[in-house]
Order: sequence, then structure tokens, then C-alpha cells
Amino acid sequence: MLIPSGFYAYVIGRRIYPEHFKLFIMAVDKLGAVDKSENPAIEIRLGGIDDLERIATESDNDYWPIMEILTLT
Repeated sequence: MLIPSGFYAYVIGRRIYPEHFKLFIMAVDKLGAVDKSENPAIEIRLGGIDDLERIATESDNDYWPIMEILTLT
């Protein structure tokens, strides 16, 4: 799964807080991870979900944007 560039504009528009922004972008990139055969890399994708969960529990302001993303994937 490739993450469309418009998605990042959506995320920035939702104002993910700066202290979580780098981890957030890395976590979202993990959601689209594939292996050498272009099959989903499940372990990496689960790591991305775990990273997003950690951000959501640490920041009330980032909770709903993250829930929206997790329900899209």
C-alpha cells in the first residue's frame, strides 16, 4: 500500500502536534510496508499500529486524528 501525497496534507491539516510529528510520519509509512515480493510486511505494519497507539495514548489532541487514520487502513 502506497501512502498518497495528499494524505500527508490531510495529516498536516489535522495538526498533529510537533513533538509527535516525526514518529507519526514514520508510523504511517510503516502501515504501507511491503516485502521483497510486494506482499504486505505484517510485522512492520503492526509496529506502525503500535507506534500510532503510543502517540494516541500520550496525547489527547492527537487521539482522534490517529483513530481516523487507523479506521482508514
